[in-house]
Amino acid sequence: MAVIRNYLALTSMLVMCSTALLSKSAPHCAEIGMDCTKTVSTHCCGELICHMRDNTHGTCKKCLPSGASCVNSVHCCTNSCLIKCK
Repeated sequence: MAVIRNYLALTSMLVMCSTALLSKSAPHCAEIGMDCTKTVSTHCCGELICHMRDNTHGTCKKCLPSGASCVNSVHCCTNSCLIKCK
C-alpha cells in the first residue's frame, strides 16, 4: 500500500512540474520584443505571439503583421488570416 501511495505522490509531482514547464505563464517565457522560437524552452509569455523571421528565429509580438504566416485570425493584427495575415 505504501508503494502505491509513493508512486501516486511521485506521479502527481511529475505532472505538476510538466504542466508548469509547458504553461505559457512559465517564468522562463519571452516578453514583447524578445527573441523566441515555437518551442517550450523559448516561447512567448501570455497572449504574445512568436513572429518567425526564419525557420528557427522569431520575435515576440502582440499580434502578427500583414504578410506573416498564420493559422488563426486572432493572431493577426488585422484579425484576418488565410494562410497569411491580410
